[in-house]
Amino acid sequence: MKQIHLEYSDMMVNLPSIDYFIDRIKAGDNFQFLRVNHAIFDIIYASYNMYGVFDYDGFKKDIEAKNYKLIAQRCYSHSNKEYNKSWELWHNNSKELVEKFQIFLKVFNEYKDISSKFEIGVSLGVGLNQFWGIFPENHPHQIARQVAFRTFYEKSKYDYNYSGVLKYFSINNSIFKIFDVLNECNYHAVFVGPDYMRLYEDKFNINNFHHINIPTNGAIEYVDEYVDAVKSIAKTTRTIVFYSIGHVLTFYMANALKDENLIGIDVGRSFDIVIKDKMDTEETFVSYWLNEDIGRLRNHVNTIQNG
Repeated sequence: MKQIHLEYSDMMVNLPSIDYFIDRIKAGDNFQFLRVNHAIFDIIYASYNMYGVFDYDGFKKDIEAKNYKLIAQRCYSHSNKEYNKSWELWHNNSKELVEKFQIFLKVFNEYKDISSKFEIGVSLGVGLNQFWGIFPENHPHQIARQVAFRTFYEKSKYDYNYSGVLKYFSINNSIFKIFDVLNECNYHAVFVGPDYMRLYEDKFNINNFHHINIPTNGAIEYVDEYVDAVKSIAKTTRTIVFYSIGHVLTFYMANALKDENLIGIDVGRSFDIVIKDKMDTEETFVSYWLNEDIGRLRNHVNTIQNG
């Protein structure tokens, strides 16, 4: 499989093609494709920031000792810092975050030792390499993102993927092939995400469509209900779940569903570009990267995939 460098680093990750996903779907090969982008590393950086310098040794010691509760509590206590506002924005700083982030850390750190079904994609930006959504190479926050992930990367026995591949497939329109295959194989597609995701039923011409509608913020309070709803669907159907519920809650759901007969893919907002024309009319539809020129985006994706 083709490999690329993570943003501004010497760390190599796999770059799965669209056929990689299609072949596994056709084979009924259950897997969970999870993603981790910059926000997680920003949270860790803000929580292990000692006088403006990332405390690499302190974080490495805690993660190697599997002190997940300690790390989660530390991150929660720092969740109102600059560059660490996502928990306040999306989760209202719910106390549930301490428990849910422990699960996230355990899955991210122990990876396939927990389940061979897990595939983790990583970006030190937003999944568009150095093209968009990233600090300059020498920015302290960008350096910290790299150092924070290296803690996991250097100790892992397993390969990581690039998290932006779903964005690539949407930018070059190859994503439609996946939904053609899902219809051919009679899969039920379950979208766990905000209200505008109802639009994907018609856009992708999905035969068996389900939408678990989540609130713009505060979904963490209902995530166990979402797990139960997915389990109910998967009991009687071939099921694929598309998560757009944030990395922490996606890891939580994937862990809870790891023994179920289904496929899970964290898409986040990767599909948004195919319904870009709806951005101004849908209240829950906010994707800043869609303002980039489509021609430049496609040239970038082509260069990365074929360069």
